[in-house]
Amino acid sequence: MKKRSTKRALATSILSTCASVTMLAGATFAWFTDTASTGVNKIQAGNLDVALLDANGKSVEGRDLNWKTADKRAQKDILWEPGATYDLETVTVKNNGNLALKYKVLITGIDGDAELNEAIDWEINGADIDEEYKVAAGASKEITISGTMKRTAGNEYQGKSIEDIAITVVATQDTVEKDSYYNQYDKNAAYIEYTVVTNTKETQDAVKEGEDVILDSDVAVKKEELGSSGYGATGIAQHNGGVIDGNGKTLSVEGANRTWDSAISTKGGTIKNLTIDSGFRGIFIGGAKSDVIVDNVIIDGTVYTISCDAGGGKKLIVTNSTLNGWTSYAGTLSEASFTNCNFGEGSGYAYMRPYAKTILTDCEFSVGFELDSRKAAITLKNCKVGGTLVTEENVTTLLGANAQYVTIAN
Repeated sequence: MKKRSTKRALATSILSTCASVTMLAGATFAWFTDTASTGVNKIQAGNLDVALLDANGKSVEGRDLNWKTADKRAQKDILWEPGATYDLETVTVKNNGNLALKYKVLITGIDGDAELNEAIDWEINGADIDEEYKVAAGASKEITISGTMKRTAGNEYQGKSIEDIAITVVATQDTVEKDSYYNQYDKNAAYIEYTVVTNTKETQDAVKEGEDVILDSDVAVKKEELGSSGYGATGIAQHNGGVIDGNGKTLSVEGANRTWDSAISTKGGTIKNLTIDSGFRGIFIGGAKSDVIVDNVIIDGTVYTISCDAGGGKKLIVTNSTLNGWTSYAGTLSEASFTNCNFGEGSGYAYMRPYAKTILTDCEFSVGFELDSRKAAITLKNCKVGGTLVTEENVTTLLGANAQYVTIAN
């Protein structure tokens, strides 16, 4: 009996031990732990901003440059012949950003006898125009562009002419600033490769493919040439991104006068250096896939200047532009910002009613303009009406009773 009891006790002990091991194997241990955290300095994106200025420091974008002659001849009396060299007035390439940049100069906007340009050699400060140039952050560089008609130019060029020549500076970031390792991370930074367009079809086709285009002449879209925005008729459908650089030219559309018709319909991309003078809507955003950037654009002659139905949670960013008429956009945009813009009357309207968060900085409103703040949060920073700074005390007097909810952040 005793021997059997001992065996039973031993078996029980072994089972208990196994059970304990099993319990330990499935148990969760409590380890001693600790943490230490530190803050991270803010992340600030750099700014790449190039400008072309005249001798007085004023922008020459969209303005014709004059040829210089030793005998002070009028521009209309300048005639080119083999061996002759003419200089354009000197301009300054100014790096307004805080990143070093490199740039190239392109000859664009040629209208007329384009083959005449083949007989002209172009230089910048005595070097080939195809050279790459560099400007440090905040620095400037004067350039003089010269054209020399080749001595080998034959009689086939007599009597020909080219007009609307434009000088375009394209810039990208340079290998100057260093990250945690070196300054070569942007050595392959590419320039925008523009497609020069000369008429409605070329513009529509190139923009449709998402190409970056630059206009070499005004574009007038006839009624039978109108495309579709998915909402109504449109002159240019920018539905695959890209850049539309108006190059100081004007876009006109015929017959786009119904409620949802527009001069340009966009789903995202950049529109700049352009005047829009017709269409029920100037720029219409419908189904945005990326941010919409508008710079140096004049919209006058439309009912709506910029409008939006489906913003896709993207941003509307407008700078250095003039918007005359009714400006309104849906709350489906994440936010809208307007910097250094002028708002005035157009087609009988001088009104702005945002449905998305909006920030206006250094903007000017014409006297009588109304700002409706009932549908979205609006902030004004250093904005004026007819030269008078808008403050908390005078905002409703200057911009109407519906501006009562505007936040002033001067």
